[in-house]
Amino acid sequence: GERVRAGLACELGLADAQAVKRWRAHARGGNFDPDACARELLPVALGAEDERRLLERAAALQRDLLLGAAGARTVATRRKSASSPGLFAFLLIQVLSFLVFAALVAAILYVLRIRGTSIDEYLDRFLLERFRRG
Repeated sequence: GERVRAGLACELGLADAQAVKRWRAHARGGNFDPDACARELLPVALGAEDERRLLERAAALQRDLLLGAAGARTVATRRKSASSPGLFAFLLIQVLSFLVFAALVAAILYVLRIRGTSIDEYLDRFLLERFRRG
């Protein structure tokens, strides 16, 4: 209980800053005593507002721990499905892209036809040059 309270107080910035700094150095160095750390981080009682913040954070932590990995997977699955389009959306985008491309080609061919230019002449010249080289 006290270890968790001390950790949450540290996270919320309610513990003594110098003690937190000292115990972080101990934790990095491998010389960590969780009971002594808890006693030093919370030597005095917290005020009513700080106690309320600590209890709210403890409740959130408890909820997160109760949900556990299954809850985390559910949330991750929901996020993934909400952010990625389905197969229908993918196919719809592909069909629309093809229709836009086909409309552009048709518009170009129509403009060439109005100007009296035949695309057949260009294709014939291109194919004849291709076969002459090959």
